[in-house]
Amino acid sequence: MNNDIRELFSLRDEAVRNKDADQLLSTQLLELPYGSSEGYLSVDGMETEIISLQEDQGIAVAFVKESYTPSPDGKKRNRTAFLIYFLVDTSRGWRIYQIR
Repeated sequence: MNNDIRELFSLRDEAVRNKDADQLLSTQLLELPYGSSEGYLSVDGMETEIISLQEDQGIAVAFVKESYTPSPDGKKRNRTAFLIYFLVDTSRGWRIYQIR
């Protein structure tokens, strides 16, 4: 599996834990529909597991499982999502351009 893409998702998990919007946004080309930084930063933690990854000629699709730890205010509970990430290899490394 592509280690650069694995590191990108680890960086996202770290950004969520640290509530670092700039770090989270650095993993993306821009603010994304269905994946707003505000939503990700509203939880205390996130752990991403890459279930499947397909890449070809600078484009990749990753099927991932994200497990979220709720903020201590109790308004949200633990939850999990299965998402498809679309990535492109840029001059600055892999970046996410779409989430479904």
